[in-house]
Amino acid sequence: MSRIINNRDLDLSFTRHPFTNDVNQFVESDSIKRSLRNLLSFKKYEKPFHPEISSGIFDSLFENFSPLFADAAKTLVKNLIEKYEPRVNLYDVVFLPNIDANRISLTLIYTIANSTTPVNFTFSIARNR
Repeated sequence: MSRIINNRDLDLSFTRHPFTNDVNQFVESDSIKRSLRNLLSFKKYEKPFHPEISSGIFDSLFENFSPLFADAAKTLVKNLIEKYEPRVNLYDVVFLPNIDANRISLTLIYTIANSTTPVNFTFSIARNR
């Protein structure tokens, strides 16, 4: 028996839908992409009562990028997504560093539950000064 998942989130800019005059909604893959971006953007102690929800990537933007760092960060991101985003079957995480700009681009390759179509989602994390 397969379960049906209805993936809908509200657009937090609260823009009005032109036909229904209701708040816009993100549907299916857009909803999941937004959730993944939010999950990876949390810093430690930023989510109330859940200090364990943190990717730790923002803390390491000034660290030396090495294969060891990429492997540790990849494992951390995989564990975070598998634990807190059950709508996603994650296959791979690819890190592309831009050392001069203190920016990391990561690409998540996943499928949505009850789907076989792979989705590539690229997300960039930069240090704000």
